[in-house]
Amino acid sequence: NGVSAQDHGDHQKTSDETTLSDDPTLTKDGVAGVTTEDGLLYGADFKSADVMTLSEVLASSEKLDGQIITVKGYISDVCAKAGCWFVMTENDNTIRVVTMHEFLVPTGFAGKNAIISGKFKVREFSEDEEKHYNEESANPKEEIVARDKTYEIEATGIKFVD
Repeated sequence: NGVSAQDHGDHQKTSDETTLSDDPTLTKDGVAGVTTEDGLLYGADFKSADVMTLSEVLASSEKLDGQIITVKGYISDVCAKAGCWFVMTENDNTIRVVTMHEFLVPTGFAGKNAIISGKFKVREFSEDEEKHYNEESANPKEEIVARDKTYEIEATGIKFVD
């Protein structure tokens, strides 16, 4: 029939590629995470040294404002549209993590633990910003509560550890 084993192998690759498009580790722009010893990396690589918890960061928020930090915690929400922001949560505390569209994370990765590196900022979000994030959330809230202070990390990299 003229089909060689090599042709068959090429055909197999094509069908594998079709399966990969359903890969939950791919971002909306088709980028796969890079496996590192610390976890699945998106964005720029970073050393996972001096990792803080969310509560440690918030306890020193004024001192850390504007500093590059590395923090580990639970990802409770991810932008359902593109994966360009996500929320790290510990008890009642949250930090919004933005990628500035430099990289994206898979939209289905809420519920995982991650290590994040980036610039920490103490700031106020306008009600419009809060509404915008709520619209893109996988779990939108019924009521948006304006807060005096919010915390944000401009992430350069994230490693999902589970």
